Amino acid sequence: MSEFQLGLLVIGATVVVAVLAFNKWQEIRYRRNSERSFKPDHPDLLLDPEVNVEIGLPDEDVEEAVPHVAIAESDRGRAGIVPVGRLAAKAASEGSCLSSAIDLITLIESPLGLSVDDLHASGLGEGLAGRIRLEGLTEGVWGTPLENRRYQSLQVGLQLASRRGAVSIRDLDSFAEWVGEIAERFGSRTAPLDLGAAYQAALSLDKFCGDVDIQIAVHVIAGDAPFPGTRIRAIAEAAGLAMEADGRFRRRDEDGREIFSLANEGETPFQVQIMRELSTSSLVLEFDVARCPGGNHSFTRFRQFAEHLASGLGGRVVDDNRASLDGTGFDAIAKELVAIDQAMVTRGILPGSPDSLRLFS
Repeated sequence: MSEFQLGLLVIGATVVVAVLAFNKWQEIRYRRNSERSFKPDHPDLLLDPEVNVEIGLPDEDVEEAVPHVAIAESDRGRAGIVPVGRLAAKAASEGSCLSSAIDLITLIESPLGLSVDDLHASGLGEGLAGRIRLEGLTEGVWGTPLENRRYQSLQVGLQLASRRGAVSIRDLDSFAEWVGEIAERFGSRTAPLDLGAAYQAALSLDKFCGDVDIQIAVHVIAGDAPFPGTRIRAIAEAAGLAMEADGRFRRRDEDGREIFSLANEGETPFQVQIMRELSTSSLVLEFDVARCPGGNHSFTRFRQFAEHLASGLGGRVVDDNRASLDGTGFDAIAKELVAIDQAMVTRGILPGSPDSLRLFS
């Protein structure tokens, strides 16, 4: 072997050893960061009187009075209540789509600027990447970053919970590693993340979701004769509902937010081309409490339409056990919803708000 070949071999071996050593150093550094974040030396946010918030839900006697309407509740983990806003490295400004109420937010500052492509969330996994949102600062206003444009200030937010549940410790660690790698690669600055507090906040937010995430369904059933499709459509459209691509009629507000929906309880969804031939013996009306704006006012509209639909079709409104649902039953449900609405207001996440629509999705 010539001296030249031997030299190349030595150089190659040196490069391989250097790469392996660098990767090992990175692994140790991130492990240490994670361990520091999850050590129990953080203040006990669950016992801190300044951050605890009581969510008042209905008393047991109220719940017993509620008829057996289909009330779907998510099965989420349970934890104490911690304001997520304390985790924000920089509070989201007016017009921002990120929210300190539901996102873990960190600021990345880069003198040379960063583009959307620089923050490509490769390697994070589809589930985690889908929870991440970016915002760029332009003339003092945060907004969705444009392609082919570089930003000296970018906000990165990780949504801590949704109807799929809370982020995991591993998710938070992966997010922190990803942000740290971007900062190192592009010579940027970023605020440190308190992953332990973030995890507690995610569990708290998930518990809150489980407490207030209720979907109400009532049924309108026929007597001796089924309901004709043309009559269903006429009543629905006269009340402001519109048939949508998924085969449901929906009543929306002026901003396009759903108030309630109407569906055929049979196997055949509503379709324009078959409404003349369609007949059915059972319809279902659904009201998504957390996603619907307007609180009890919207529930009143839901109730009025259910009663109007039953009257117009010659049917009756029943609960999930097919027991008749009258004014007293609706009043009991409305009483329960007052407590849920108040819990959401106390948390700072209003029903039907952008935060609520993201959280309950």
